[in-house]
Amino acid sequence: MSDGRRTFFVLAAIFAVLLVITLLRSPSQEPAAPSLEDLPFESVFPDLSEGQIQAVRLQELQNDSFFTIVRDASGQWAAPDTPGVLDQEIANLIARTVAVLPVQNIFSMEGNPDLREYGFDPEGNLLIQVVLVDGSQHGVVVGGISPSGNGVYALVDNQPSMYLLERAAIAFLVAQVETPPTA
Repeated sequence: MSDGRRTFFVLAAIFAVLLVITLLRSPSQEPAAPSLEDLPFESVFPDLSEGQIQAVRLQELQNDSFFTIVRDASGQWAAPDTPGVLDQEIANLIARTVAVLPVQNIFSMEGNPDLREYGFDPEGNLLIQVVLVDGSQHGVVVGGISPSGNGVYALVDNQPSMYLLERAAIAFLVAQVETPPTA
């Protein structure tokens, strides 16, 4: 047998062994998909998953414009108050953004602080209302931008704390109110 043929058969045997190993690998050896617990930040609603969300209403409080999405029985999103066909990918991103709403910091609001210092003059800029499939509800009122420029102040579910949220997540939600994702 020539050296070329011998090399070919050796490489073919190595390929066959690697192919068998690849086919026999069990799914448990696959790396696990990241979960909400693996996020590198704290979430406003740490126990909330995207699948638990039945409806989301985003409302700009300064001009009273709003955008609402509602999940139907088949799991598809609809925008009942907005004409056109809703982009399902953007609707899923809205629900995912609300589910993982990232927190930079939480601090106590003891006493009776002047909320105008946090951009609540008087009510804030954006209201995020969430209805879950079990009928429970959550609300987030977003105020002003932090001095650093990368966070926004928010009040959550009548809690006596001020949240500092990631500005990019809130900017994404505001953009959906200003330009609804429908065609």
